[in-house]
Amino acid sequence: MSQSVARKSSASKPMSKSAPSALWHGLDAHLSRGNRTVRVGDTTFALNCLEDMEEAFQQSFKALPHEGRAIAAGNAAELTPHFGVVWPSAVGLAEHVQQFLDAGNSPITTLELGCGLGLPSIVAAKRGVTRVIATDRHPLVSQFLDRNAANNSLQPIHYQSLDWRDLNETSTLGLKQQVDLLMGSDLLYEAWQPGFLAAAVAHLLAPDGVAMLADPGRKYMDEFLDLSAAHNITCRETCLRRVQLGEAVSDVLVIELVWINFQDEKF
Repeated sequence: MSQSVARKSSASKPMSKSAPSALWHGLDAHLSRGNRTVRVGDTTFALNCLEDMEEAFQQSFKALPHEGRAIAAGNAAELTPHFGVVWPSAVGLAEHVQQFLDAGNSPITTLELGCGLGLPSIVAAKRGVTRVIATDRHPLVSQFLDRNAANNSLQPIHYQSLDWRDLNETSTLGLKQQVDLLMGSDLLYEAWQPGFLAAAVAHLLAPDGVAMLADPGRKYMDEFLDLSAAHNITCRETCLRRVQLGEAVSDVLVIELVWINFQDEKF
């Protein structure tokens, strides 16, 4: 959701950490924002979104101290505001998650990678999941997530700043292999990502958990599945969902991943 094909290419190693969130303090109030309704199954959700991507990028760039701008200019992920858009993959994933939960499955802990506006996490919280954790890198994500939780009559959703290319016990709150339902949408848009994402799934997914990833048809899915198999994780189900946002209709692939030795369904 917060990942976009429009982003500039990145190095194959973890980039420098995002600039301290204090640099963006108050910036949110100066950005053009608007509310958008999104239908997921039988439920309508209200999401606060960015309305002007160029404005958001420019304002974020200005928030940096002068000495940091040259570095940030070459590292678009530090400033990219694409987290503030409703992406078809996020809607497709949200629909899949809602159907999964409505079928009677009862994960205790969900974690969303690259949550952006947090729609799948909001769906999980709305459906009563005990512990919902939304993660992303951009320092403005938490403010949008708080607004969107409130917009949908929810208590604040726990947010964790997380770079899934550089996981450790501290950054993942000690959750190594304890996430019952791991979620992510549109996370495979650059060549370096399949390996890091496969490793992140292996790091976080509980032995009897399920990972759900949504993709709009980018070219790195097969490589990701091969690398996941090297971690003993396999795809147990695929689902093609047709998502309509306004006048645009998109096909979104949703895959479910489990450990290869997974036998009995927990939920």
